[in-house]
Amino acid sequence: MRYSEVLIVIPSSPVFSTQQLLMFDDSLSTQNLLDRTQAGHIIQLKRWRYSFTDRLTSEKDIYHIAWRIVQPSYISLESVLNLYNLIPEAIIQSTSITTKKTQSISSDIGLFSYRSIDTDLFWWYELSGSISWWYYIASIEKALLDYFYYHNELDNKAAFQEWRILPSEFHEQVDRELFDLYLKRFDNKAMTKRVSLFLDYIDHA
Repeated sequence: MRYSEVLIVIPSSPVFSTQQLLMFDDSLSTQNLLDRTQAGHIIQLKRWRYSFTDRLTSEKDIYHIAWRIVQPSYISLESVLNLYNLIPEAIIQSTSITTKKTQSISSDIGLFSYRSIDTDLFWWYELSGSISWWYYIASIEKALLDYFYYHNELDNKAAFQEWRILPSEFHEQVDRELFDLYLKRFDNKAMTKRVSLFLDYIDHA
């Protein structure tokens, strides 16, 4: 199968599987795809998963790929905090939450990091994207609380300062009523105490 034919078979999504191609050409060989990756047209993400280099035009394409690699999952943690400018640092990896195992997948387009969470905490994310590709992403409130869930060291002023959450962005964008409601759903006393200390810090920063 020629590269131009692959583009026709997969008309819009930046990511595809070998199974998709085999539906149209059962003579396709692994070597053929390997030749294309070496030519720079295609990037291998993981076994049987590939991406077109010329279709990676924005961060949203990376989010879609992160969802396609591991399902179920949703974008959260540093990726969302950076997206909403709550943290000043650029993020060099995609960070997601999943009910599957914690893992990191390295590829030529970056690192995809997944943190495992209990099924009863896998909630409050929304569908985003378009009809041809999409992904799931946490609300800003859930992303913050997901971060607290995994970072027990966030329990004092020094740790909050090192985290570098921007107070102005927090107050402007975070819905405190939703934030409090979601916190209660975690039903975690230790986490609630740490979040209370953080809110006192951010309100006086």
